[in-house]
Amino acid sequence: QHGYDKIGLSYNIGTYDINFKPNKLTYFTTPNSISPYTVLNINDSKIENLGAVPGSNPLMSDKVFKRREVIKNNSFSDDVNPMYLCSWLSGNSDGDTRWVDRYYNPLASDFSSALSGTSHYNVITAAGAQTTETFDISSSLTFEPNNDYGYYHVGGHDYENLFRAYNSKYNKTTETEYLNYKGVPIPETYVKRDREIILDGTNLARNKTDIQGDMSINFWLHTEDNNKPLCYQLLGNYFDDGIGVFNTDLVTPNIILPVNNTTDKNSLSKKYFSKLLFLNNDFEVYDYIILKEGNQEVTIDGIARKDNFSEYYVLAHTWKVSTVIDTEAAQLARIAAGSTEEVTGDKDVECQKRKEHLIYIFNNNNHLIGKIENLKDQDIEIDDFEVDEDKLHVLFAPVGTFNYFTYNTKTNKFSNTVNSVDENNRKWAPSTWTQASTACPAAQTRQTVSG
Repeated sequence: QHGYDKIGLSYNIGTYDINFKPNKLTYFTTPNSISPYTVLNINDSKIENLGAVPGSNPLMSDKVFKRREVIKNNSFSDDVNPMYLCSWLSGNSDGDTRWVDRYYNPLASDFSSALSGTSHYNVITAAGAQTTETFDISSSLTFEPNNDYGYYHVGGHDYENLFRAYNSKYNKTTETEYLNYKGVPIPETYVKRDREIILDGTNLARNKTDIQGDMSINFWLHTEDNNKPLCYQLLGNYFDDGIGVFNTDLVTPNIILPVNNTTDKNSLSKKYFSKLLFLNNDFEVYDYIILKEGNQEVTIDGIARKDNFSEYYVLAHTWKVSTVIDTEAAQLARIAAGSTEEVTGDKDVECQKRKEHLIYIFNNNNHLIGKIENLKDQDIEIDDFEVDEDKLHVLFAPVGTFNYFTYNTKTNKFSNTVNSVDENNRKWAPSTWTQASTACPAAQTRQTVSG
């Protein structure tokens, strides 16, 4: 058996628990005796270990007001100093806390301004106090017998009021768009009147502002494990310049892959190279686009993009066919001249076939935002195209002549060069000509390029 040979029994009397409710100022009076203490300094009270909330200013932290006036049986040993405001729990981002006394100059600041001013620890001399609005010193507040106190415990409603005041004057993100990865708006959710977005890989928030001068960006972030790379750039617009908040610098861009459209399972239908697949880092298809001009699918020739976060450009073409009517009379005339063809009556015959080039502009949410049609009516062949900082360049064949069409992505201005010429400065027309009937012009062959 285990135990003690002597057992002691003790008890306390005259104790009373005071519950400091959040968002409220609780008044209490200390008893005539606080034995075994004569006075109790606030730094020895350990209130900060019982749930007191620290902050960067008295307005958003727990604070104590002590009555310093001769009234009723009120007892205190402090000087009556009209510059004393309150004692409050100051804290920093490292978790350090300290009870400090806030003083303010009534000639330079009012009560509200003094309560919301950020802290700086300093002992102000008499000369300096004339222009100093507020200052803090390590607290000398004591709990004394038979004295009146007020304790304000900060709570959720205080933060809601702070957000409300902030939104009405300083918040420039009220027009923020909340979207899913397809660019479709999603409902806004709130926590303590502050907007919240769940960053699960399918949602994002987008905001534009024209603020000039000083600005600040504030946000709350909660994650189960801060050591896990939850994203690349958490917030910002940084690429070559700008600002950004990053979680990790390890990033693999999504993949955009043009493929044949096999969505139509009819094996007899023609397959067009008209489909863009969007793959994530695990090579899983999370979205796709089928490009069409009206009901006609296009053929994709290439994709150009400046960076992983910018809009991208898709070069594609359809076919334009020039036809004429081959009349029954023309068919009979050819038969009379020795042709062995059969009379089919009036019919359309193809004389010319050429590409109609189009450039589609998509934003980073894969939404079509524009289309460049300047080259649509030109009989040309495109050898290559690329995007630099502010221009899209289209290189015509033959490449030896170095003829480009350019589009300025910032000013939306175009160049006047919309076709190419050969080394003899002749217009280079790569379309296919045939002479299916005498109604068609004489057959022409594609021009050749020396070398």
